[in-house]
Amino acid sequence: MGTDKALLEIAGRPMYQRVQKAMVDAGVSEVFALGGTDLISLRKINDYVPGEGPLSALIGGLSGVGSLLVCPCDVPTISVTGLKQILARATETQAKAVVAKSNRLEPLIGYYSKSCLPTLTSAWSAGTRAPIDALKLFDFETVNLEISEVLNVNRMSDLLSVRTQLGLDLP
Repeated sequence: MGTDKALLEIAGRPMYQRVQKAMVDAGVSEVFALGGTDLISLRKINDYVPGEGPLSALIGGLSGVGSLLVCPCDVPTISVTGLKQILARATETQAKAVVAKSNRLEPLIGYYSKSCLPTLTSAWSAGTRAPIDALKLFDFETVNLEISEVLNVNRMSDLLSVRTQLGLDLP
C-alpha cells in the first residue's frame, strides 16, 4: 500500500488508534504495539525475531509482558463487545487461548495466556511461522464474531470498504 497500515486514517484517526480505543474500552489497562513501526504512540514490544511476521510478534509479546489480548492494527472494525467476549471467555476457561471466529478462525484476534509461550517457541524452532498452525498445537476456545467486526485492511480497496461500512465519506 506504500505506507504503514497502522497510520492509515479512518475518520481522521490512524487505524491503530481505533484498535487501541476498542481495547481500552474493553478494559485493557495498557496497550502495546507488538513489533511494527516506531511512529506510533504506543510502547513497542519487539518481535521474537524482528521482521519475521505475526507469530514472531506474538512470541515477543508473550515474552515481554506475559498474557495478552491481541488484535492487529489493520482490523479497525473490531468491536468493544467482541473484545469483551474474548476476555470474559478467557477468565472462564482452562484453555490456553481464546480467539475470534467469523467465517474462519482469526488467530491474531484473541487472548493468549503466557502458558502458550513454550509451545509457541518450540513451534517456531521447528519451523512453524503461521499463527494458525501454532494455535492448533494447544487447547483453545473460540468466540464467534461477525465478519464485519474482523475486516482486515490489506489493500486500498479494503480501506475504502471499511470507510463505506462505517458510513464515512471517502477521501
